[in-house]
Amino acid sequence: MAEERKGLADKIRNEVLGEKEKEIRIKVSDAEEVGAILRAVGKEVPTLVRGIVDAIDELMNKFYSPEVVRERAKAIAEAYKTLVEAGIPEDKALELAARQIPDLNLLIEKLSKMI
Repeated sequence: MAEERKGLADKIRNEVLGEKEKEIRIKVSDAEEVGAILRAVGKEVPTLVRGIVDAIDELMNKFYSPEVVRERAKAIAEAYKTLVEAGIPEDKALELAARQIPDLNLLIEKLSKMI
């Protein structure tokens, strides 16, 4: 009888310890997975941010470089002049010409919504 109890106690101990061991392995596995995810994010986020900043910089240069602004100003002045010569009231012509000037704040707002 004592032998049976010892055998049963060993069996129960092994089952309990086996379950605990599985639980510990799962926790370690989860921790390793979280660590891998964080390492991947740590590698990718700086690249993503650099890409976004470079894209914004490129876009700003396309819209606001001195050469582009100078050419746009000439085109807007010519449009205003043409509108006035066509008989459009000066205030209306100015309003129409002003619509051709990109709004930097609106551009940034739209970009931030896209991100």
